[in-house]
Amino acid sequence: MANIFYIHSDKIKAVDLQKWKSCYDLIIVEFESIDNEAVDLCRSIRKQGVHTPILVIASESATGQRVDILDAGADDILSRPLHSPELSARIRALVRRPKFIMPRHIDIGGITLDTAVKSAFQGDKPIDLSLCEYALLEILARNANRVMSLEEIVDKVSSFGSDVCPSFIRVLVHRLRLKLHWTQHSIVENVRGRGYVVRAQL
Repeated sequence: MANIFYIHSDKIKAVDLQKWKSCYDLIIVEFESIDNEAVDLCRSIRKQGVHTPILVIASESATGQRVDILDAGADDILSRPLHSPELSARIRALVRRPKFIMPRHIDIGGITLDTAVKSAFQGDKPIDLSLCEYALLEILARNANRVMSLEEIVDKVSSFGSDVCPSFIRVLVHRLRLKLHWTQHSIVENVRGRGYVVRAQL
């Protein structure tokens, strides 16, 4: 299931974009109309390093206005009145798009992940991880500092080509902790009632 951030344009200025820029699969911003303020808002989101797809909802607007907001960073525009089937289809299409390019190497808690070869290292020494163990570690590392629910983790680990269930994720967490016992702190933290998280600063 996609994580979607929705907000009306008159409230987005109160949101700290840096805290959630990597947490969502899609941003939906609703404007009363596409004007200079709307264009500036999309441009500001992109300038802050937010690469998440943006779907703009607004009243019917002139072609020039639609071009301006697309050039400012919006990925798609949907005019009111909304029709649920079309909105759902637009959301699915945007979420399916490849994510922005992530760095090949991810460093977390003394561990380096090489996402190109799907391997983990302690310095130059390879860490023996199964495909599922590596998948779990990479997913959490890519979402460092964000608590991920068990359901979300199951969905993302399955995208690596392995059919998993919640109980198996718990087993993987246990295995990772055993194999990475030498780290100063537990590499995978259990947040009771919410899910799991890897902290960027360990």
